Amino acid sequence: MKKFNSKRNNVYLRDGMVFKELKSPDIANSEAEFLTLLLRKGVAVPKVIRVDGCTLCMEHITGSPLPDFLMEHDAYERCRNVADNLAQWLEMFYTAVDNSKTSEIRGDVNGRNFIVTDSGIVGVDFEEHIFGHQKTDFGRLLAYIATYSYEDDRAQKVQREMVKMLTDSISKRFSLSDDVLSAEVANGLLEIESRRK
Repeated sequence: MKKFNSKRNNVYLRDGMVFKELKSPDIANSEAEFLTLLLRKGVAVPKVIRVDGCTLCMEHITGSPLPDFLMEHDAYERCRNVADNLAQWLEMFYTAVDNSKTSEIRGDVNGRNFIVTDSGIVGVDFEEHIFGHQKTDFGRLLAYIATYSYEDDRAQKVQREMVKMLTDSISKRFSLSDDVLSAEVANGLLEIESRRK
């Protein structure tokens, strides 16, 4: 049985499926319903297999969480494509949740919640609904990526390239100025620093 990195829940792989133990059946059912809604609207997320009480059972997504992808041998060559796919995934998510009316954002944009697969990006971990501005998501996501700690020079180079490429993809797709994004990244960095203290 393989365990996944999760601060709030027990998440593990067994028999080719991912099991996520949540705090209550209501939370498990809510996340299952949200995943089903997102899938129906074309957003790449894991398919729900079943809910057993507090445990949500989902398909296993084969790929690498974003921080791990940055250490892969061909990551530098794939940066542009992965950055474009990630910006596209966010755009599809905002459309699916009708962000312009609901103000729902992804919120939990830790890089571990984005799996890089051969066919694109798959989002995971949707137990919370968060509301705010899209630009907050962008700033936090870029701040997370910029603060991953790598000892390897090659991974650090890929990390810098991913921040640059994702900034470019987000700016173009969402028509945001560099100044707005830079301010949001600065806010994201302050939040991360405060949390880590």
